[in-house]
Amino acid sequence: MTFTRLGNSVTVKGVQLPFARSESPMQNMMTAINGKVFVYNRNWREDLIQIKVIDSIANIETLRAWMQANIVGSLNSFTLTPDTGVNAGNGNGQPVTVRLWGDAMLPIDYLSPNESSLNILLRKEVP
Repeated sequence: MTFTRLGNSVTVKGVQLPFARSESPMQNMMTAINGKVFVYNRNWREDLIQIKVIDSIANIETLRAWMQANIVGSLNSFTLTPDTGVNAGNGNGQPVTVRLWGDAMLPIDYLSPNESSLNILLRKEVP
């Protein structure tokens, strides 16, 4: 799996598959003064991708540093290119434009003296 932003890229190893994907339609629900409930579709949905990476501490820290320097929290969108056979929302192995959607500090979980994990929550950019 590769993350790319303006020509800068990083290859991510140790991704735990399958990663979680969720899609939810966005709606407004209102209650009128007479008690009737109205639901309006907002014509878009939110697609979230949850990725867990387990690798060496050095590799995880390098990945986090790249994301903090290039992605800058939720400010910049970037391209996620999954490995062949993995569907991130656009079909098997197809790139998808995403935005970091969670803790911008990307806390690292230290699993052992040589291994750590990083949970990354991404939101798919819907044109």
